[in-house]
Amino acid sequence: MKASIPITFPESYPFSLLSSLPDYPSNTNDTTLSKEAEAVFYPGLGETAIVFLVLILSSPTKHILNFLESSLDIEGRDRFTNLMSQFFKVATSILENDAFPKTWLNVNILAHKVLIKMMDPVATILEKDFIPAHESESQFDSNLWRDGFYMLLKLLSSDQLIIEEFSPQVLPLFPRVHLTSSNDQQKRRAVWRLAGDLRGEGAAILLTLWQALGWAEHASTSGELSTRYGVTVPFYLIFSVSMNRLQGYQVYLHSLVGHVVNLCLSHHDQLRSNAVQILYSMIVSEYHQSEHFDEIENELVTRLDSLFMSDSKGDDISRAFFIGQLRHLFDTSDVDDQLRDRVSNFLDSVDLFLELLLSVRALPEGEEYADDRVIATVWV
Repeated sequence: MKASIPITFPESYPFSLLSSLPDYPSNTNDTTLSKEAEAVFYPGLGETAIVFLVLILSSPTKHILNFLESSLDIEGRDRFTNLMSQFFKVATSILENDAFPKTWLNVNILAHKVLIKMMDPVATILEKDFIPAHESESQFDSNLWRDGFYMLLKLLSSDQLIIEEFSPQVLPLFPRVHLTSSNDQQKRRAVWRLAGDLRGEGAAILLTLWQALGWAEHASTSGELSTRYGVTVPFYLIFSVSMNRLQGYQVYLHSLVGHVVNLCLSHHDQLRSNAVQILYSMIVSEYHQSEHFDEIENELVTRLDSLFMSDSKGDDISRAFFIGQLRHLFDTSDVDDQLRDRVSNFLDSVDLFLELLLSVRALPEGEEYADDRVIATVWV
């Protein structure tokens, strides 16, 4: 049986199918068609995603962990790795609103809540079984870890979680129920009631996974470097060992620096602090590996330019916290003096750069400010 319009969550079987794609008006152009295509909702994807989310939501975390451990033991490492990779890709797809429109508030918040819950046992499995000893570095699956971190970073940077910045708009709490908000408190109250602020829990998982990838953790009382696997390296041998290895597997994830920078501007204290710590370790490990961190510098400046200008994110408060916390980490840690000086000069430049970007963004629209805008852009 086919219907011109499929029913979401039908009560009878066989399920109705869409007989044909909708006809677009003849006067539409390619740009209009692409926008219309983005607005199309596919019930099959939404139904599948809902079933997936509800299965996780209704299962205790302990049971999920037991399921993952059993799957690893029974299916084997390769098949389990494929399962985890597929989970990260499906989760990313849901976060990118492939399953539900972005304006469906309740189901999107539910998705964020469920994925944070799922990442707790997933992180336990990854930390326990997918971080090989440094003698077996070739067994480290960088693609799996990169997919996992990418999904988690995307989740934590989602606009749906920035409850302090919600603006007045038409807010659908349910797909077919629309509530008009006269102030920005309504959406904030709805999110608090549906899930609360998820960023703290997610930030803790993010930092735990990142620190688990580092090899060097602390110095033992005997004056030797103790790694996370109990192997000690005398200090007189430290400089003869590749600093890449001392920083662990974190160096494989430097391509995610732009997404980390996004979180460094968050107004959520714990999330911003954890992101700045991750960025700090990225810079240190890249410097010891390559004797510079040019790629991180370029990516950081590019992302800040995009966030402050194209996306109109960031402000004087987030800029001050970001620069101040990162500078404090380098000033108070035992790093190479040359690195500390270079980072200090770089942060001075970044601080001035962000100040100029905010000045350009603050200029009013209109031809009378065109000259001011050109001058400010030249300064940038």
